[in-house]
Amino acid sequence: IKEVEIKIKYEGYIKKEEKEAKKIMQYDNMLIPENIDYKNIKNIEKEWNKNLKKSTQKLIKKIKEEYQSDIFGFGNMIYKNYPNKWEKIKNKNYLKQIKINMHTNLKINSAGSLIKTLKGDDNEKN
Repeated sequence: IKEVEIKIKYEGYIKKEEKEAKKIMQYDNMLIPENIDYKNIKNIEKEWNKNLKKSTQKLIKKIKEEYQSDIFGFGNMIYKNYPNKWEKIKNKNYLKQIKINMHTNLKINSAGSLIKTLKGDDNEKN
């Protein structure tokens, strides 16, 4: 019965995530404004990291609390790296006991090709 319950929950979750993905895909055709300051890459990186961290934490919390599933393998990581701690928590709904510290490190390596793509290459021949 538990397996069926989990399967039903995941099906609902997958449908919800598909709707979210469709919403996000509408941005694929969005044009980047011409007045963007590409020299301000550090602020763009900072904002992307902040948003990635926030959305990932939200996803992990939902999966831990609502679905009570360890799809990320936290239990396995604890078992391999901290076997003594694992022995103490393995039978006590460990997902509720673990705290996850999230660190993101997105970097924009080069904005040159992005700028050329967005503005068009002056040397391009029609």
